[in-house]
Amino acid sequence: MKEKVKKEALIIILVFSALLILFLVTGISQKGGSYAVVTVNGEFFGNYPLSKDADIPIIKEGIEINHLVIENGSVYMKEASCKNHICISMGRKKAKGESIVCLPNRVVVRIEGGNEEKGYDVITD
Repeated sequence: MKEKVKKEALIIILVFSALLILFLVTGISQKGGSYAVVTVNGEFFGNYPLSKDADIPIIKEGIEINHLVIENGSVYMKEASCKNHICISMGRKKAKGESIVCLPNRVVVRIEGGNEEKGYDVITD
C-alpha cells in the first residue's frame, strides 16, 4: 500500500513539475512587445509601434522586396520577393524577443520594448 502511494505521489509531482516548467517557458516569460524594429542589410529601416495597424512596404534599391503588416498588436510578413518564402510562414509575432527573418533579402524584424513595470527589482530591509 505504501509503495503504491509513493508511486502516485511521485507521478503527481512529476506531472506538476512538467506543467509548471511548460507554463513558465511559454506563458510568463513572453511579455508582449511594443514595437517592431526593421533592418535591411544590417542597417536601420524603421521602428513601428504594434499598437497601430500598418502596411509597410520594405524597399531596397527602389524595389519592394518584402511587405510587412502590423495588425491587432502583432506583426507578420505578408509578401516577399525571395524564392523560399520562409519569412511568410514564420507567422505572427508579438512577444518581446521574437523575430522574423528573410535571409535572401537580408530583412530582420525584431520585437522590442514591452510592458515592463517600472519600479524596484528587489526590496530588502
